[in-house]
Amino acid sequence: KNEFGMVCKNYNRYIEVEDKTISSFFTKYENEIAYDDYLVDRSSIGTATTMFRSEILNKYIKDVSIENILKWNVGDTPLWLYIAKFSKIKVMKDITAVYRVRPNSACHFETPKERFDFRKKGFEIPFYFIEKFGARKKTVDLLNAKYFRNELIYFSETGKFQEAKSAFQNIRKLKLLKIKDYILLFASINIVTKKLSALFLTSITKIRQ
Repeated sequence: KNEFGMVCKNYNRYIEVEDKTISSFFTKYENEIAYDDYLVDRSSIGTATTMFRSEILNKYIKDVSIENILKWNVGDTPLWLYIAKFSKIKVMKDITAVYRVRPNSACHFETPKERFDFRKKGFEIPFYFIEKFGARKKTVDLLNAKYFRNELIYFSETGKFQEAKSAFQNIRKLKLLKIKDYILLFASINIVTKKLSALFLTSITKIRQ
């Protein structure tokens, strides 16, 4: 139908290092993908399974501009958001592709900092769309919570308690705390405690020598 500007289908996900296949990976959406939902999600559509109208692509390039498109760290997500905003995206259930996850892929990171920086930059896209095209308040709150949770994960992994606490408090203000947020905050304290204990033991050893 003319009301749909794009279709996407289901796919399997193959984890190469584990030789493991996750069947029917794309199950989050039933029949259609809404703009506000994908602002928060932004990751599940399999690009190889999509087809969209060329006139929408031309309009997207004009409205969003090449400058913005080239500066983002992914190319498909902003296009999907634009199509969802100004048209409709139809979800079809048949499996038509396999997404291979490789250890040396573009989304593979050697350090927590690399992963954090990549995800942080990815938030530029939805925040741009919200500023330019708008979104529901609930969507904005969910997105902000996801942004702060990305910070909380990184600060927990690296033992930065004060920064983790600040990210935790920002999620609390949005009233969107989850159990895992408490666990992450505690983990950041635990790492700091371990580091302080190691430093203390080293100092005691030096004094005794």
